[in-house]
Amino acid sequence: MSAGNSQNSQQYFSSFANTLILFNAGLLFVAQKVSETAKYVGATALGFFSAYYEDHIQPVTDGYAKWASDVKTSTQNKIQTIIDNYMPFIAK
Repeated sequence: MSAGNSQNSQQYFSSFANTLILFNAGLLFVAQKVSETAKYVGATALGFFSAYYEDHIQPVTDGYAKWASDVKTSTQNKIQTIIDNYMPFIAK
């Protein structure tokens, strides 16, 4: 291999390496922008669904949750009253 060919191939590989570095830097930049955009879109969607839940879902479900809580409390109170008033038979 002559000195000229060796120098040409070194320049070629150096140029190729620089191209790869620039390509990877470009990909990194694009990936960062995609990530930022995804975060922005996700935050927007989360805000929309949170507002929708507060306006449409929560008012309906709150009544059912309160009813279930009241039934539970009432049942517990009845059971506790039965336990408190329980008088076993006294053996003679």
